[in-house]
Amino acid sequence: MKTFDYNCKFCGNPGTVEGDEAGLHMFKPEVWLPKMACNRCGKYLEEKRRQMTDLFKACRVLQMCRASKSEKVKAIEEQTRDKLEILTKRFSTLVCDYYRLMNVWDREFPELLFEKPHAVEILAGVYIRGMAHEAKKAYA
Repeated sequence: MKTFDYNCKFCGNPGTVEGDEAGLHMFKPEVWLPKMACNRCGKYLEEKRRQMTDLFKACRVLQMCRASKSEKVKAIEEQTRDKLEILTKRFSTLVCDYYRLMNVWDREFPELLFEKPHAVEILAGVYIRGMAHEAKKAYA
C-alpha cells in the first residue's frame, strides 16, 4: 500500500489516502488526487444531494397540482406546505452544521418555495451562499 497526501477539493483541509500499488497503473493519482473530498465534505455533499432531490420532488408535486384541474388542489397544497416546512428545516440544519453555524431557519424559506416552486434550485443556492458568507465573516 502506498500513502498519498491530498487537500480536500471543497474545504482545503489536508488528508491522506492509501492506494494499492498494483492498481496505480490503471488509476493515475495525479488525475484523481485533486478531485478528492474529505469525509466531512463528502458526507455533506451526499446528504445535500439527497435533500435537494426531496425538495425538488415536493416542489414538482406542487407544480403538477396547480396545473391540474382537480378538486383536491387545496388539500395537496396544504400537505405540500407542511412537507416543505419539514424539508427546509432539515436542509437548513444540514447546511448550518456543515458551516458550523447556529441553525438559521426562517419561515420565509418554505413560503418562498411554496409561492415559487420552479425556483427551488435558485432559492436553495441563495441560502447556501448566504450561510457560506456568514461562516466566512464569523471565522475570519
